[in-house]
Amino acid sequence: MYVRSGGALAASGRILAAVGRVGLGYVAGDVNGDGTDDLATSHAPSGDEGEVAVPLGGAGGLAVDGTQVVVPQDVGAKPGLRRNADHFFGWQLYLADLDTDGDDDLVVGTFRAGDPPEESGYWIFRGTPEGMSVADREFVTTEDAG
Repeated sequence: MYVRSGGALAASGRILAAVGRVGLGYVAGDVNGDGTDDLATSHAPSGDEGEVAVPLGGAGGLAVDGTQVVVPQDVGAKPGLRRNADHFFGWQLYLADLDTDGDDDLVVGTFRAGDPPEESGYWIFRGTPEGMSVADREFVTTEDAG
């Protein structure tokens, strides 16, 4: 499920303000399989190409201080010439347990204006008991995703 700003989670404005990393969207799910919701957010800070942040939830709420952040360069993207203007990393977010291991996997939509379709698609970051794994990831092109 993808929820845009102003959607169902808007009532938790205090949480989103604390995270400070919302612009494109956000989605809730259980990335680390502990039974509490975590929050994945995406935004494009000034002068950057977009990033996705995942603060983990727990008994005391979201652990903002331990927020995991991934940017396009973490997955091998080369910086663009018009950085913020042409790379849409995180334009779509989904959380779902794709590998049925009990941890929701984070799916991040990405494309760069002008790139061929085979370079646009979705990064899948596996959920682990520690949170989102940037090392255990897979890229699926838009064409292959259907």
